[in-house]
Amino acid sequence: MIYSSIRTWRKEEQIYTERLHKALTFLERLDPETMEDEKFVLEEGTIFGFITSVHTEEIEARRPESHGKHMDIQFLIEGREKIGFIRKNHAIEILTDELKEKDNCFYRKDLDGEIFLDLKPGDFAVFFPEDIHRPQCISGEDSAIRKCVIKIRVD
Repeated sequence: MIYSSIRTWRKEEQIYTERLHKALTFLERLDPETMEDEKFVLEEGTIFGFITSVHTEEIEARRPESHGKHMDIQFLIEGREKIGFIRKNHAIEILTDELKEKDNCFYRKDLDGEIFLDLKPGDFAVFFPEDIHRPQCISGEDSAIRKCVIKIRVD
């Protein structure tokens, strides 16, 4: 997992893969005033995403998830969002395995050792296939958020 800000990511850009670099450059240039909530493709078959406006929810209402073929960049445009994170391990119970069909795997909600990131506008987190994450949680109080999620194929 990587946690950083779009305002400072260039200081560490040498550690990012070419695809991750391309996605972060897109986020850096993103103008939320002109960008509609929609799906987009940055590189056919390997980098795609969407911009969405949603409400945060109680932690207990959100399902922890992971992906097998993609890493996720969760970028906050507006509002405040808490995202849970824990590395996969053999003790975490899988509830729904849709990796082959939809590249999603969902886990039980009571994750011992889960830590939380508190995102503010401009912050992003990158979750790898080994990372379980729980996005869209309330940070303080329920709020409307606008975010961009980019999926990058890892093979």
